[in-house]
Amino acid sequence: MKRNDDNTFNESEKIWFNEHMMNHWDEMKREVHGAIKAQIEQEDLKRTALESPYPEARKATIEKITDPETLIKIALNDDDWHVRRSAVEKISDAEVLKTVALNDEDEYVRKVAVNKISDPDVLKTVALNDEDYWVRKVAVEKIDDAEVLKTVALNDEDEYVRKVAVKKINN
Repeated sequence: MKRNDDNTFNESEKIWFNEHMMNHWDEMKREVHGAIKAQIEQEDLKRTALESPYPEARKATIEKITDPETLIKIALNDDDWHVRRSAVEKISDAEVLKTVALNDEDEYVRKVAVNKISDPDVLKTVALNDEDYWVRKVAVEKIDDAEVLKTVALNDEDEYVRKVAVKKINN
């Protein structure tokens, strides 16, 4: 904008400037409003996921939750295995996944955690000790250690898990 000789703006420049600033201000208000709305929505989702007496409602909110701490609380503490499994599917924290893989009471939840784990020690522990053949199989499929595979191939109580170990050894 160019100023008049007396260092002031002419009337059309003032109008343009005011309109430009108002548009910018409206844009900023929309962004702030959107951020606040998203934060409130997240808080409502967290409250539902942690406090609802209905497992279906808790599970439905997990898909939209972005807070890792809330997901971890759910994965470790929820009473319903469907809800815990949904939370574990969104978690990437290796220690939490290890805890779930080694300790969750439900084989479906443990299987999801094992699928996401890359730690060879945890996979070995699961392959050699988990009570569920399906969870052991998932761990065996991820193991490259020939000695562990040999132990599983010779000793696992389930024929299918033994076959998976033999196949991995032969490849």
